[in-house]
Order: sequence, then structure tokens, then C-alpha cells
Amino acid sequence: MIITVSIIPVFAQDSESITVSLNKETYTQGDFIVVFGQVKKMMDGLPSISMQIYHGGNLLFVAQPQLANDGTYAKSIPTSNWQTNGTYLVRVFYTEEVVTETNFQFYNTAQTIDPSSILSVNIPNASEVFDVGYVITTGAVTDIQVDKDNYSLIVDFNIDAAGDLILSLPRDSFDAKTADGSDDVFIVLITNISGDTFEIEYEEMQTNSESRTIKIPFVEGDYKIQIIGTYVIPEFGTIAIMILLVSIISVIILSKNKFPLVRN
Repeated sequence: MIITVSIIPVFAQDSESITVSLNKETYTQGDFIVVFGQVKKMMDGLPSISMQIYHGGNLLFVAQPQLANDGTYAKSIPTSNWQTNGTYLVRVFYTEEVVTETNFQFYNTAQTIDPSSILSVNIPNASEVFDVGYVITTGAVTDIQVDKDNYSLIVDFNIDAAGDLILSLPRDSFDAKTADGSDDVFIVLITNISGDTFEIEYEEMQTNSESRTIKIPFVEGDYKIQIIGTYVIPEFGTIAIMILLVSIISVIILSKNKFPLVRN
């Protein structure tokens, strides 16, 4: 239930008596917000806490999670119907004197992939470019390059917290296809500042005849993502495509052997 208020009630915070944490700092539509924490000293007759989420002066969510015997609590909140981008406030209180709060960012992905978030990607040894639409929920994308030898895109970025990278990949420039022409999965590798590279899972958010939109999660310390497909422009002839398909199988096998670690 959404309750419109003009002023958010103000309470003195007491973070020593009650704590609140989130599973992420940034969320996109469809994510689950997990709010958890602990009441350090429970009182008789008060078996639950009150949890409220505000945005722009509006009270959007209210819950009363039960406390465990040790005073801990947790609540999972879906965002599938949320629409508005911005900063949200989570307030948790046990009594009027035992209160704490935290903030998070929310992005409605239907709103955030737009022409203002586009990078032109240069094709090596060619005068052609193609555009990739993107959204990054924390930090900034600094460059997107084509690795034609490995039929992949390499995305460099700077971040200061965990989040998601959303890419709108144009099919006529970059894609992953099986031998019969149906969609294949991409291989996504992510590298952190320690030099470790992991194969990670991604979410295919939207697919149509012109593009594929994927969401890739990252954590603090990551700085580069490689997306391996089976096709990068310019187009190839029939014989070249057959050679390409054989080559990409080798690339996939080598990638999986070289990077055995998988980060979920």
C-alpha cells in the first residue's frame, strides 16, 4: 500500500541498540531487497519491529517482521512493480527511541536505457562503428572495445560499490548464435583488480529482432567485463561463418579451461 505524506517523521537514531543492513546498495526492477539486522536488547511484549520504506516523501512500504530469539530479523521485498528511479530511505524502529535507517538506489530499467546512455564502439581496422546502449547502477563505463579474435566485447568501468551493468547489444553488430541460427548464450567473464577472472551468470532481460538486453552483476573491485559471442561485424561469407563457428567452440573451451572459477 502506498501512503502519500509530505514530511517523513524524524526520530533520533540509536544504531547501537538496533542495526539495519541491505544485501545490495543498488537495485534494478525485478530485484529483491533484503533488509536485515538485529535488536540488541529485546523487551517483553515487543516481538517485532516496524519497517518502512520512503521515496520523495511518500511512504511506499510497511512491514512488521518478527524477531528471532536472538533479536535478529530479515525481510525480502520484491521490486517488480516499482517504477521511479532515485534514492530510497529504509527506516527500522523497535520503539520511538530505538530507531535506525539506511539508503539505497533504485533504477527502473525500462526507463534507464535511453539514447543518453550510448557508447559508439570502434571496429578494429575498419572505419565502422556501432552503438551500444548501457546503464551502470554505480560508477561509470569508461570504454567498450571489440576483440575480433575472440568475437567479444570488452567493457572497462570504474565503480565504488556492487551493482549491475545493463547492455543493449545490437544483433546486426554483435550476437551469439547456434549453428541452426537460434540464439545461443553469451559467455561472460569478469576481472577484478587482484587479477582474478571469473565466469559469471547474467540475466537476459529483453530480446527482439534488433537487440538483446542483458544485465551483468558486479561487485566492488571488479573493473573489466568480457562478453563472448559468435559474431562481430563486419559480416562474413558462408565459408567464413563455418570457420567462425569452429573457432568459437575452441574459444569457449579455452575460456572455460583458463577460468575454472565461477562466481554466482
